[in-house]
Amino acid sequence: MSSPNGRISAQAEGKTLVISYEGKKALQMEELPFASTDFSFVRNVKEDYRMLTGKRLVCSNEGNEYVATLGEGVKMVLRLYNDGIAFRYDYPEAWTGSDPTVFRIPEGTRRWMQQWTDSYEGFFPLSTTYKVEPVPSFSGISKSEEGYNNRWGYPALLEPQDGLFVLLSEANIEHGQSASCLYNDKELFKVVPADLTKGTVPIVRNTPWRVAIIGSLGDVVESTLITDVSNPCKITDTNWIQPGVVSWVYWAYNHGSNDYSIIKKYVD
Repeated sequence: MSSPNGRISAQAEGKTLVISYEGKKALQMEELPFASTDFSFVRNVKEDYRMLTGKRLVCSNEGNEYVATLGEGVKMVLRLYNDGIAFRYDYPEAWTGSDPTVFRIPEGTRRWMQQWTDSYEGFFPLSTTYKVEPVPSFSGISKSEEGYNNRWGYPALLEPQDGLFVLLSEANIEHGQSASCLYNDKELFKVVPADLTKGTVPIVRNTPWRVAIIGSLGDVVESTLITDVSNPCKITDTNWIQPGVVSWVYWAYNHGSNDYSIIKKYVD
């Protein structure tokens, strides 16, 4: 299996899927819910669309789509684009939040990853190991039995080979689904969706797209793969949306939103 330009390829090996870039291993997924190499080519995906904001006005992408049937109506849809991969799982019934995706990030791999914090205001320091002490002030952290942080947020930037980068993220989260994060057990990093609100009934039958942008650092920065696999905006007339003047209280007064007199000044 390969992308249209041939740079990105995928090889299923038992319950492991290896993604390569120009013959160099870029990413490895393990513990797949099947032990078959039987992916079938479905179609060539080629799209052009326009954006109101973002990296460019006119975006284009091209990829090859493959499907593996995992049994009981469950399918893995894998797209190999010219600048990365995107995959998701399709289910015969409404998705309940589970996801079988597990990435292996070997020790020694250069990585820039944010320890999970509920505020999503953490840093992305360079590291080469999963053995990272938790930041005590972060909320929502999780620790392994060894005492290391084991919960991480997106995006996660990896450099598996010198000059070859992989950016892990997700896209096209639909109503009834939830965003996810990464929980690791040593070198294995599992995609774990946040718990759905109790009583919520999912109305979709697939996971969000799991995305890996692959190439040089310039390729990663310039890629529009996140929006490439996302549904277009349903608002067709956006002329009524006009930015206004705003002032933000938080940085000037930490937790100043609790002070009624300060809020009145900012509203004025």
